[in-house]
Parts: sequence; structure tokens; C-alpha cells
Amino acid sequence: MKAQRKTAAFFGLLLFDVIDQDALLRRLQFSGADLHTPERLRYRALALPASRRLSYSALQWVRSFVEQGGTIIGLKPTAPLGIIFARQQAGYTHIADDMWSGCTHGAARSNFGKGRIYCTQDAHAALQAMGVAPDFTYRLDGESGSVQKNVFDYVHGETAGADIYFVRNGLNRSVKATLSFRVCNRAPELWMADDGSIAPVLVYREAKRRTDIPLTFPAMESVFLVFDKPPAVHVTQIRRGDDEVYPSVRQGEGTFASGTSGFVALTPGTYQLTKSNGRSTRVIVGPIEPSALKLGPWTLSFPSGWGAPRSVPVGHFRSWTQWSDPGIRYFSGTATYHAVLRVPAGLIRPDRQIWLNLGKVREIASVSVNGSSAGTQWRAPFQVRIDRQLHAGDNEIAIQVVNLWPNRIIGDLQPSAKVQYVRTNVRAYSADSALLPSGLLEPVRVSVGEINSLR
Repeated sequence: MKAQRKTAAFFGLLLFDVIDQDALLRRLQFSGADLHTPERLRYRALALPASRRLSYSALQWVRSFVEQGGTIIGLKPTAPLGIIFARQQAGYTHIADDMWSGCTHGAARSNFGKGRIYCTQDAHAALQAMGVAPDFTYRLDGESGSVQKNVFDYVHGETAGADIYFVRNGLNRSVKATLSFRVCNRAPELWMADDGSIAPVLVYREAKRRTDIPLTFPAMESVFLVFDKPPAVHVTQIRRGDDEVYPSVRQGEGTFASGTSGFVALTPGTYQLTKSNGRSTRVIVGPIEPSALKLGPWTLSFPSGWGAPRSVPVGHFRSWTQWSDPGIRYFSGTATYHAVLRVPAGLIRPDRQIWLNLGKVREIASVSVNGSSAGTQWRAPFQVRIDRQLHAGDNEIAIQVVNLWPNRIIGDLQPSAKVQYVRTNVRAYSADSALLPSGLLEPVRVSVGEINSLR
């Protein structure tokens, strides 16, 4: 059984709760149409099982609930659970026939006692008929969409002063979408769970007691959207030429918020900003000449004692498994890419951000600039901000990459192996097992963006 939630305590999480018969009979309480738990979690309606089977005691409880003003969603029960006496079976049939008698001839809703029965198994349609707007919907760029298409998953929690949504892109590709939330008159923020960063939502619109937010989600990306700030003048749309801009959930990609009153656009062009007070602003983002920054040449170094060479030049980025040297091909552990980034005088300014995009990484990368850590990335997009560690002239870039153990295990099983580097009881691999891609698989790029004012 599902109880459709009207309000929720912090991290009650879902639009509905699923309960069993014991919880129905012993924990759910009602007073008229007010359905609640002892903890005062309240529900708008009770949805019956799709199997259309209820125990006799559960059906009696449901009848009492509807008679006193409650709302249920579901088709007429067809049979009780378990074995019951003939007298109880007659009573069961009488209750079911009596309650659902008004649902004949395709009726969508029936009144019973002081309450209502929605004669459908589609709880979503029933809630819409009750005037309950969807808690969360989305529209993909260029097409219509709904949460049933399984692009986005979400959960919703509340505190006394905030609505908190956790939203996840379920696709292994980047997605542009406008997310719509049943919240208004609160300014939203993006809270990242992995690094603890908080940034204001760059663009959002309010209409019909909802908040719509256009966003770009990287593959499998997730974010908390927290609505807890008082409303203020904000940007409702950004266009670049004829195209609407979907700000990135992640900083360092595309267009994203910087601080509380600025934004960065890494793609040159003319940006038209429309604000909630009706005013418009035009921002021209000029290109940064590629020749202004020089990165390279690259070398790759390995720790001693693991069969790999001390250091090798990197002509082009590829998986370690594609090298002819078996010490590199079968290496597992931490190897380090080194390069020099030459930064011309005047390029580093307080109103600019410089990002290092590592492309595809297998599996984890830690970046340091001039011996100072710039961050560790364990998921795509693999990018770190580096302008805080840079200075004019030559800068030492070091990227430590860690891969997984199977390649070394497989290497130790090769007939030509003279040294066994790993001792393990894992027997999942053989000499001809497929190697796992490792290292930096794509060229490393540098992006420069200016911080533009939203005022």
C-alpha cells in the first residue's frame, strides 16, 4: 500500500511511503480526512495494492477511513489474503460491493460516506484530479519529458525553513533540462555532496507557484537543490545568440555561477541576460588566444620496484595498456604526469578563472601546481581550478593517476613474467583476461574564463 504524502519531515524523502498491513492497522491513524502517523507525518490519500487483494481486517480499516472522510485510490478488491471463513467472505464481498458500487461504468471518482474513492490504479492521475501538482517534473532541451521517462531521479525533504531536493541524472551522458519544483518565493542554491561547495542557482523562473531551473547535468551527475533563501532580483534567462543557455551544475564547464553575483562563460560570444525585474543586460565574452598558454611537453613517471621504467616521454595520451613496454602495460598503482604550463604576464587577474580539464581518466587523478594541491577528482568531469596556484612564467603541473589492481594481477600471470609483484587470493583473472584502461586517455586542456557581473 502507498500513502501519498501531504507534508514531510526532514528527509522523509519520498512523495509516497510504502507500508504493510501491520503498519496500516497499528501505526496509521485518521481523524476525518486527516491520515497520519504518531510522528505526525500526514498523507493526502491511501493507494491500495495493484494486486487488488486485501485482508479482511485491512478492508474493514479502509472502509472506516473512507466513511469518516478519507480518500483512497484503487480498484475494487477481488479477493482477501489468506483463508477466511464463509461468513467473513460474505462480509468481505458486501463491503467491497458497497464501497465500489459508484465506480461502475468507468466512473473516475465515487463518494462513499464522507470520503472519496478514486477508481483507478494510476495514483499520479488521481492526485492530478485532486488538484495536487507534481512535486517535480522536467523538460529536456528540445523535447517534452516527465519523471516517468527515468532520466532524472529525485527525493524531497523539508525543514521548517527549507525545501531540499536531491536530483540525479540517471544517464551516462550530459543532459540539458529545465527542472520544475513545487516551491516558490525561495531562492535556490546548488549544494555539492562530494566537495561541500555551495553556489547560487544562476538562472531560475517562478510561475504558478513553481520554480523552473534550466541546468546542464554531466553524465550520472547529482546535486542537492536547497530552497532556503529569501527571494531577490535574479536572472530568469540567458541566451547566447539564438540558443538558450543551460548553466552547468558543475563549475568549470560551460556557463556557471561564480560567487553570489557573478558568472563565468567559457565559450566566447554575446550573452543576453534577462532579469526578474524586467531588465536586460548584454555581456560580451571575448576569446582567449590558445597561444597565450603553452602546456607541455609531458612525461610520465612510475615508482621504483614495480617493473615500470623510471620515466617516459608522452607523445600522445593513451591508456597504459596500449604501451608496448610490459612494465607500463601491466602497471597498477600511482603514476605521475609532468608538464610545464607557461603563463604570460597579465593573464592571471582577480576577475579570471583558469581550469585544467583532464578529459577521460581511469580511475582517480590528483593535481598539484608548483607543489601545491589543486584537488583530487574521482568522477567525471575531471577538472580542477588552478589559477590560485599559478604565477606568470613557468608553472610545474603534476597529475597523479591511480588505476585498479587487475592489470598487475594479469601481468603476473603472463608466461613471460619473471617477477610476481602481487600476492593475492583473488582468482578472478587469467593470463588472457582483458586489461582495464588506465591513466589519462585524452589530451589535457586549459580553459580560461572571465568572471562577469550579474548586477
